[in-house]
Amino acid sequence: MVLADVFNDRPFLNLDEAARFVGLKSPTLRRAIRQGKLTYAKPGRAYVVRPADVNAWLESELRRGGKLIKIRSAGDGK
Repeated sequence: MVLADVFNDRPFLNLDEAARFVGLKSPTLRRAIRQGKLTYAKPGRAYVVRPADVNAWLESELRRGGKLIKIRSAGDGK
């Protein structure tokens, strides 16, 4: 299941909603926006993101092994 499947009736989420769903803090999403990694809109003072864009950003972090998300296998010994 991807984030877009859960919120498919919502074209945009505010950062608190998106962060809560993916289990992160909203400053983490703000940092991704500042770094140009997460597409956003800013109608007024609030940032909003598309669920599909949040999912794509998370997938890219998983693929590149970023600091944000580290998946450990059972054989890592940690």
